Amino acid sequence: MKVYTGCFVGLLVGLCCEGAVLQLQGDKASLRANQEPLRSVLASFEAQGIRVVLDPTLAENKISGEWNQIPIARLVEQLAYPNNYVVSWKQMETPLGILDQMSRIVIMGEGEIEVEVLTEKRKTLDVVQAEDGSHYIRGEILVGFEEGSSMKELKALLNRVGGTVVEVIDPPGLYRIKIQDGMPVEEALAEAQMSLGVKKAEPNHAFSNDEMPLVSLSGASSGVNLNLEVGERAIAVFDSGIDPAYQNLPFMLTAYNAIDPGAAVDDPTGHGTLVSMIAAGAVVPEGMPPNEESVRVLPVALFDANGWTSSEALFSAINYALDQGITRFNWSFGTDDRIPFIEEAIHQAVNRGADIIIAAGNNGEAGSVYPASSPLTESIGSGDQKGISPWSNYGDDVDAYYPGKVYFDGKWHYGTSFSAPLAAYLKALQD
Repeated sequence: MKVYTGCFVGLLVGLCCEGAVLQLQGDKASLRANQEPLRSVLASFEAQGIRVVLDPTLAENKISGEWNQIPIARLVEQLAYPNNYVVSWKQMETPLGILDQMSRIVIMGEGEIEVEVLTEKRKTLDVVQAEDGSHYIRGEILVGFEEGSSMKELKALLNRVGGTVVEVIDPPGLYRIKIQDGMPVEEALAEAQMSLGVKKAEPNHAFSNDEMPLVSLSGASSGVNLNLEVGERAIAVFDSGIDPAYQNLPFMLTAYNAIDPGAAVDDPTGHGTLVSMIAAGAVVPEGMPPNEESVRVLPVALFDANGWTSSEALFSAINYALDQGITRFNWSFGTDDRIPFIEEAIHQAVNRGADIIIAAGNNGEAGSVYPASSPLTESIGSGDQKGISPWSNYGDDVDAYYPGKVYFDGKWHYGTSFSAPLAAYLKALQD
C-alpha cells in the first residue's frame, strides 16, 4: 500500500445538482457535486460497499465539480487535494473469474490526528415498496449468470446499469450489484434480462419481522434452566438477535450480525433471545419436561434495527453458518412472497447438508408461510395432545406440530416461532 499526495486539477463550479451523484464502473468513476461536504461525497463511495476513513477535520470541506469516466484513484486524488490519501483495491474471486474492486479510501490531513471511520455507524437497510406491495433494497439487484458465461458478460452488464459489484454470494453464485443513482430497479432488471449470459435477475428482496411477537426482557431469567450439560451439537438460529445478558451463557456461540458483519449483536424485540433459549434447551414450552442436556446455539441477527432483512443477508448468513460447520437451522420468520433466489439458496444449502426448520406461521389458516412452505424445508406448527393450537397455520405442507406456549421472563408467549426451535432442539439430540 502506498500513500500519495496529489495536485489539484480544475474543479468545475456552478453546477445546479443537489447532492453528490456518483457512478462507478470498473476502475472508472463519474461524479457530480455542488458545494457538498467531503463527508457526504465519500458517503456515496461508502454506499457502494467501499470502506471510508476520513480525518474529521476535513469532513466539511466543500466539493464542487463534474468528472466523467476518469480513473477512480485520480478522482480521489482530486477530492483529497492538498491532503494525503490512500486508495486500496482487492481482487474478488467470482464464479466468472477475478474482479478488481476498490475496497478502501483513506483521506488524511497533516499531523497526528485520529481519523474517523464513517462506516462505524449502525447499518440499516434502505427499503423501498414496489407498486405490487413487495419490498426491496433501493438501488440493488441480484444477478445469476448462465454456466459458461465470462467476465466479459458481467462487465457489459455493469456498463448497461452503471453498476458495481458490491458482493458475490457463492453459493448460489449471485452478484449483488449497486446500480447507478437515479436508475429504477425495474429498469435495471429489464437491462439485466436483456444482457448476454444472464440467467435470472431479481431485486434484493426485503421482508420484515413485524409479525413476530414481542418478548419483553427483564433480565430476571425466570423460567430458564441453566443446570444443563453442555452438548456438542449446534443449531443456527436466524432471528432478531440475542440480548447481551444471554450471550455469554456456556451454550451460546459468538453471535453473528448478518446485516452488518463484525458489528455487535443485540435484540430489539426479544424474540430472537427466547427462540435461541428454546433451541438451546434452557427454556421449554408448556407440557415439556425440563431438559438435562443443552444444544449449542449460533444466534444470527438477521434483521436491522428497523426490523428489515434482505435476500442477500439471508444468503450470506446461510453460508456463514455452513462454513462454521453448522447444518441445522431454525428460522422463525416468513413472507407472503415466494422468492426464486431464496429457493435456489435453500436448495444449495440442503445440498451442503443443511436441515432447515421453519415456523409455519401464526395466522390460524391453512398453508404455511414461505419459506416454510418450500418442499426443501421442514414446516413446524403449534400443537399438543389436545390438537392443533388455534393460532397455528395447518395443512398438508405442515410437517409436524410441537407445543408453542412458553413461560419466559415472567410472561407467557405463544406462537409457532416457539414450536420450531423446540423441534430443532429435539432433532439435534437425536443426531
